[in-house]
Amino acid sequence: MMHTDTRYLDLLGPNPKWVAFVQDEYLRSNLVQIAAKMGIPHACVQTGDLTSVRAFFNSGVEPLLLVLELSQSLDLSADVKSLMGYAPTEIRIIIIGKEDHVSIFRKLRQLGVVDYLVLPVEENVLRNAINMGMVANVAQDIQDFGSKPFTIVLGVRGGIGVSTLCTNFAWLTASFFQKKVCLIDFNFYQGTICLLLDLVRNMGLNEALTEIERLDEVFLKHILIQKEENFSILTGQAALEQEIAFSQESIKILVTFLKERFDFIYADLNPVFYSMFTQTILNAADKVIFVADYSLISIQNLLHMKTFFATYMPHLKNKIIINDVFPHKSDISKSMFEKSVEAPVDATLPYCKASMFEKMDAGEVFVKTYSHHEYTVQLKKLLTELYPQLQPVKKLSWFEKWRSKRK
Repeated sequence: MMHTDTRYLDLLGPNPKWVAFVQDEYLRSNLVQIAAKMGIPHACVQTGDLTSVRAFFNSGVEPLLLVLELSQSLDLSADVKSLMGYAPTEIRIIIIGKEDHVSIFRKLRQLGVVDYLVLPVEENVLRNAINMGMVANVAQDIQDFGSKPFTIVLGVRGGIGVSTLCTNFAWLTASFFQKKVCLIDFNFYQGTICLLLDLVRNMGLNEALTEIERLDEVFLKHILIQKEENFSILTGQAALEQEIAFSQESIKILVTFLKERFDFIYADLNPVFYSMFTQTILNAADKVIFVADYSLISIQNLLHMKTFFATYMPHLKNKIIINDVFPHKSDISKSMFEKSVEAPVDATLPYCKASMFEKMDAGEVFVKTYSHHEYTVQLKKLLTELYPQLQPVKKLSWFEKWRSKRK
């Protein structure tokens, strides 16, 4: 139990911007540096635990933000619930712990915590979290995440056409439905999205996640690749021997930033679920599309994936698409597949691989050229079912354009 000496309160004033109670020395040092750079008294950083926090609140001082380290807590959820019971209603809280799992983050967010960081926390990540915490409103943040769709497309087996599907989804949303779209390629090793669109891959995603403090409108323009007026691509690169290990906080900040500036976000993501990188991305999404075919391996892998999501991310809605990319016909019927995975198939895309390759060679998406093909029709239908707010924009005829200019 920490001491409850409250003499430092005289240095804070009645409404300080933020106050921190921590025990880790490295964390304390970083917080003191941040306070100095913000022009805030060092007294806002205290060595303390829940007992110290209770005494602090009893003093009547109400900061905008509380940063609390609970790395030694035996029951983090119970301690946070207890804290919420006596903390001022309007205060925003950042918890710092030692367990690195996305389920903890989601549980604490449900309790009302603004953010959850994991030790050790670097100064720039901590500073960004504090800045966002002081302006974040938890309820509004959740509402914003729901109103700006972030859809992740996952293949249940290799070669199932996930990247092709992502590019077609994104182009239809940007061009046919006239929405501002960002397509993120989280495959740092292959970068298939840029290959399909005949674009030169850059390291924009790497830069964004490693220099998150630079993220603004100018920096965003620098890291994005523009395919068409409403269609932007964010991609990165990594050597095959390089581990993908960006901070969870950087990913959350980036997704929040993009959602404020795009109507729709799509992502091509490798299903490596043990990775915290993958889990953090999934946690920020609102829908997942599983891409499969009528095969035993798809059934087996899809069942494993559904179990994972039901256990760790039950909030994520999902759809199942059958992408008929292989020329041979399967012995497994649609009804057999649905019975095996205990879920309906939401769309079945027809086989048209040769035409797909023709368009890929030209750097164009299939649905742009073959606007009346059954593949395109099914994708449009699926998009409007996923997001009813999507409505096709009527294209003006030559005469209508001429008449509008005359007015």
